Amino acid sequence: MIRLLNATEEGNIDGLYAAIGENPHIFDQIEEIPFADTPLHGAAFAGHIQYATEIMRLRPSFARKSNQKGFTPIQIAFQKAYSVGAWAVCPKSIGDVNIRNETALHIALKTNKREAFEFLVDRLHWDCHEEARYWEKRILNRKDVEGNTVLHCNIQKSTPLIMIFFIYVYIELVGLLIGRGIDVNAKNVYEQTALDIAEINRLHEISHLLRDVGAARASSLSTDNTIAFLRTDQRLNMAAEQGDIIALYSIIRDPYLLERIENASFIDTPLHISASKGHTQFALEIMWLKPSLAKKPNQDGFSPLHLALQNEQFQTVRGLLDADRNLLSVKGRAGQTPLHYVAERGNLDLLTEFLRAYPKSIQDLTIYKETALHVAAKKDMWEAFGVLCGWLQLTGQNAILNCTDDEGNSVLHIATSKNQIEASCPPGFLQIFQEMSRLFHAHETLYLLRFVFVMQAVKLLIGGKVDLNIKNMNGNTALDVLYESQTQMMIRSKIRKILCRAGALRSSSIPHTTTVADNLSKKRTGLEIWALSRYREKLIMSDQNRNAILVVAVLIATATYQAVLSPPGGVWQGDPTLLFPNTDSQSRYINAGAFVGRPVMFDLLPLVWYLFSVLNTAAFILSIGIIYNLLPRRPLIVLPLVIPLFLCYGISWYAVQTGGINLFIVGVVIVAILILLFRGFIAWFQKAWRDLVKLMAHNPKI
Repeated sequence: MIRLLNATEEGNIDGLYAAIGENPHIFDQIEEIPFADTPLHGAAFAGHIQYATEIMRLRPSFARKSNQKGFTPIQIAFQKAYSVGAWAVCPKSIGDVNIRNETALHIALKTNKREAFEFLVDRLHWDCHEEARYWEKRILNRKDVEGNTVLHCNIQKSTPLIMIFFIYVYIELVGLLIGRGIDVNAKNVYEQTALDIAEINRLHEISHLLRDVGAARASSLSTDNTIAFLRTDQRLNMAAEQGDIIALYSIIRDPYLLERIENASFIDTPLHISASKGHTQFALEIMWLKPSLAKKPNQDGFSPLHLALQNEQFQTVRGLLDADRNLLSVKGRAGQTPLHYVAERGNLDLLTEFLRAYPKSIQDLTIYKETALHVAAKKDMWEAFGVLCGWLQLTGQNAILNCTDDEGNSVLHIATSKNQIEASCPPGFLQIFQEMSRLFHAHETLYLLRFVFVMQAVKLLIGGKVDLNIKNMNGNTALDVLYESQTQMMIRSKIRKILCRAGALRSSSIPHTTTVADNLSKKRTGLEIWALSRYREKLIMSDQNRNAILVVAVLIATATYQAVLSPPGGVWQGDPTLLFPNTDSQSRYINAGAFVGRPVMFDLLPLVWYLFSVLNTAAFILSIGIIYNLLPRRPLIVLPLVIPLFLCYGISWYAVQTGGINLFIVGVVIVAILILLFRGFIAWFQKAWRDLVKLMAHNPKI
């Protein structure tokens, strides 16, 4: 690299090839750097034309590469007044612009390189034949970031003091540009034409020259021609601000325009702009053309849906969600989803719409590990808090109530920690109750108001089966937090009674609980090892294996149920007159009722029959239990079908005993014991191994 730098400074072509011989990949390494001073930049700065030409032949892409200051080699050459050399380096690069949207013509004028400017204008005219005449006008009328063409720049440099000495020079440059067809009525971002600037600076000679060719003041122009020479991305953003779909399709004729916008890491896309302005149809059109832009964050970390919410463009919000409901899972700054935002603002209509559109969004966490419930509680949006609690109860997701933030606080900790009356009042309520207190001298009214809202929140949480004894990072339960808060004594006493009645304890009263470390280091019994292995198998079980086991369990349940209806060996059958020929009619039918239909095995092999009945019943119950356990989320819709099936099984079993009421009672007791043992084992397993089971659920392959 040092040899290449020395060769560039000296313009030594032999040194250039010597450097390439040392490192054949040296140009590739420079190319990989986004912004760097290439050897071509160095040659342009030093004016080594032959060296620059050789570099151009070896690596043409260097001609359009910008350095850390945003300058291309040709722009550096013009700054150093090497106009002929710059043109030789890359003739087409005269149309390139820097980060300020300046061409080499702008830079030559702004740096007082008049000769270089004249050379470029003349050479541009010479090289542009009739078919390329539009290209010449396009470059001459190019605007910088302030909307100034080179005509604006030339007149701005022509102050009255300078005109005393160089009046003919600047008039000559203005005449040169007019002769090349520059737009004399172009306006900059300050709504100024070249004539406006000339008259403001009292440049009377230039004003007369401009008026002679039809120049006018900006105030007298009826049309705005500033858009014509903006970059396509700038024009697209302007169309997004105006919601102009027709302009959108006239601009995106460049097939890679939206691709370039998408590849930028953080940027305000046209979808962000149109969503924030409330142009719903334009936003949906952009979203249809490039759906990925809807999930793209801008420089502030917000998606288009976040911006629409912040600007209260609710129609646009609903339009975007109709197109893609998954946008509710897109996280913005600090990991906030749209549900967090509406919970924080207390917008109940949008809150319910979001929950219905994307129910899983209530499980999303911010970077502070906050659910929407945490956000609503911390921002004192108790009505939104109640809606969220009701949704959790309706959907059976009460476990979310026990989620803790990064400080270990559950929503119950937050509800009991409120120590300001104002903190618990919805917007507007505080002023109303203060006025009531002033009029009726009821100073306790505000305390009562606090009691109502906090009490309602605590009752909602207790009704939702929240864990009352979760400890935060400081080792405090919700009851500890309540004691440490500065809440008014009456309110604190009422909340304490409700919590204690529900089973809340202070941290000092909670017995030692088994930790994950204790469970991992504990020596396990054979039953525990078996239970954990079965649970692990269920976690890692594939859908194919699950379906196979379900098929086998269904076949076993069917076979065991059929075995009750048709026991092995059959049942006694026949005409009562043939079975009991020597008895009278009444006795005959009494005996037949106790004998016909009874299993043959029951009379011939009673012990075998009893063993068969117990084993068959156990197989039936276990197969039903396995089916219920393997179904996803154990749907409650199965229970109304399972209970009648058990009753039918018991009735069928009783019927074949023909009067064996004692045996039926024994069977019912056996079934009840099996069910209770199964339920008890599951409850013990979940309680004793809750932390370990939770760890395995996150890591099923351990």
